[in-house]
Amino acid sequence: MRKIFLISALIAITAPAMAWGPTGHRVIAQIAYQYLNGKTKKQIEKTLGKNGMVYWTNWADEIKSAPSIYPTSYDWHFQDLEQGLTPADIDSLIQHFPNHGGRLWTTTSQLLQPNMWKTTQPLPINGEMMTYQDRLVFLIHLIGDCFCPMHMAQEVDKGGNKTKFKWFGEPTNLHNIWDEQLIDARGYSYTEYAQLILITYGNQADSIQQQSPAQLMQTVYNTTSGIYQYYQNGDNNTYHYIWNWHQPCEQLLFNAGVTLARVLNARIH
Repeated sequence: MRKIFLISALIAITAPAMAWGPTGHRVIAQIAYQYLNGKTKKQIEKTLGKNGMVYWTNWADEIKSAPSIYPTSYDWHFQDLEQGLTPADIDSLIQHFPNHGGRLWTTTSQLLQPNMWKTTQPLPINGEMMTYQDRLVFLIHLIGDCFCPMHMAQEVDKGGNKTKFKWFGEPTNLHNIWDEQLIDARGYSYTEYAQLILITYGNQADSIQQQSPAQLMQTVYNTTSGIYQYYQNGDNNTYHYIWNWHQPCEQLLFNAGVTLARVLNARIH
């Protein structure tokens, strides 16, 4: 049963803090919006308002500052993974969720159960009663989280938070770079960046929608491994970093948007 719902989710995995910053999550939602069918778009706008999936996409991060709202939700956003896993290991993890290092998989899997979308009444998620609107907002956000490489990173360095880096001479860490700084360095608004990514990668949409969860996760995992290897190689030049990593970042944003649309079209009517 768990495997079925994970496959339906087409989810990948992550590690602590804010998986993508506000711009990244809005880019993903904006891309997904372009691939929604009419019925799904109508239902989402009925629930969240026009363009609501874009405007509400960061709410699940924002409530971390309000401990009374879903107080146990901090670890719903990430799934730590050790490095050196093989494709067979990744496939095995799809079938048997990790029982430590975050609850991104289990939470997303719960949200993707069909009975979550057959009623607008509050239903339990991880033991907390969640309204229909909140279920939708969390689903939109967590699918995006699944594609952030530093939320599929090592527990030992807290998903890159303890791996230090200099960004234009200022101290930062790998997690912050992939949450916000790499995206912000491109200088686009979320609408501009989404449009650029759609133009650049749009011809891949059909093939991405046909990929298995293992294939989608492997892409994220490979990116994460590459990020750590690049760091170990010692190139601390920010311009080099942006040049080498902006395309992998854009690919993951696009994959996330297409997958989010597929999930919503399958569940929201």
